[in-house]
Amino acid sequence: MRDATAMGDNRHHGSDEIKVLIAEVPALLAAVVRQAVDEESDMTVVEQVGSPEELQEALHRPIDIVVTSSTATELAPPYQALLFRSVPLPIVAISLDGARIDIYGRASMRGVGIDGLARLIREAVVGARPRMEG
Repeated sequence: MRDATAMGDNRHHGSDEIKVLIAEVPALLAAVVRQAVDEESDMTVVEQVGSPEELQEALHRPIDIVVTSSTATELAPPYQALLFRSVPLPIVAISLDGARIDIYGRASMRGVGIDGLARLIREAVVGARPRMEG
């Protein structure tokens, strides 16, 4: 497991920042995801993991959203389970060529291309956070 600090991210991790976990994403695609997240002032990659076992360990940290890669149109079982926790965790599944982005959470969304990744992450997290009654 590698945390963001060990990978050179020295930004302040505020409580309002969207905490992104990159899980089981090939290195080149993970670098593109990391760059897209790093360009956003309200997001940070808190960890990058390469296996389901590391994913389970990483879930003990505060995480707002998981970004993974997908070769199919459905999530792998470890990621499906995250949607059915007491507090569902939104999942971004990016096709290996980066052309298709599927968002799973309280609502499903679909995007095309890596350019809209930050917007999709933001929308998924906002949709997953508890709403304050006013």
